[in-house]
Amino acid sequence: MAKMTLNFVSEALYRAIPMDIIIPTDHMVLADQPLPEKNAPYKTVYYLEGLLGNFSGPANYTRLQAFAEDYNVVVVVVGGENQWYTDSPYTGNYFTKLIARDLVNFTRRFLNLSHKREDTAIMGFSMGGHGAMNIGLQYPDVFGKIIAVDAAWHRQVWIDAPEVPTWDLHTKRQYMTMLGVDKMEDFIGGQHDMNALAEKTIKGDVVPQILIICGTEDAPQFEPAKEVCAYLKGVGYDAEFVPVEGGGHSNWTIDHAVEIAFDWFNKEDNFRQNLIYAGKNADLNADNFSIWKTMYNVEAGDTSEYRFIASREF
Repeated sequence: MAKMTLNFVSEALYRAIPMDIIIPTDHMVLADQPLPEKNAPYKTVYYLEGLLGNFSGPANYTRLQAFAEDYNVVVVVVGGENQWYTDSPYTGNYFTKLIARDLVNFTRRFLNLSHKREDTAIMGFSMGGHGAMNIGLQYPDVFGKIIAVDAAWHRQVWIDAPEVPTWDLHTKRQYMTMLGVDKMEDFIGGQHDMNALAEKTIKGDVVPQILIICGTEDAPQFEPAKEVCAYLKGVGYDAEFVPVEGGGHSNWTIDHAVEIAFDWFNKEDNFRQNLIYAGKNADLNADNFSIWKTMYNVEAGDTSEYRFIASREF
């Protein structure tokens, strides 16, 4: 496993943007499990952090890195600077272009990533879940799958925003500035209206698959998440809702959601079968440890003697 923190200059934001990149460069698997194809392009998840968070939080506070290794997925993590991943000529911030154009193009040039839309997912938590849905619906030719975790469904919040700061820190004027509208009524049917986007995208040539995950104890988000999923299915999307029993609006829910999401996105490449610390059924013992293979020493398809052997007696 490799983890990098780096900056790149975004044309959409006219500044350097930091990110974490998680790359499952090596794999230790059981003897009866296949090795990945050597030098095959990675599937990729672009992960959007929530309100008050930044690019470094998910890898530090959740099992995102562990499951990326289990499921052979590259994960690129960025933050949204509390701006809800919107585009606005008033702020000069174009977050949808940052993600779908600048970030995707840069990481694909920089790393061995698949360019196929079916191998590219956009995922986010809370504010990031809302952003993942909106960006994924705007760019279905880039993102074949959308994953929203405890998403803050803010369509009605924006429409009803008061003139004073609320629980999510923003006033009506600040929302209007972020959304690039002169009056809130102009938001309806526009670029950031999820309902309008959903109805437009479903009529296109390519349509993303959608997975919505929410903790059962996340009271403000749980019922809206079910309603959004029902709405999307009603207009024709392949959408699925999965509850996380006992989960609130927290990293605990993210830990469970990441396993659900990666299994949905890339189940066929779960090489390690959750044997390491990431999995709830982890079973690290002398017998299985001594017969693991590693990509460093064994090529895919090689049936010769295993070369990754325990270095001491158990």
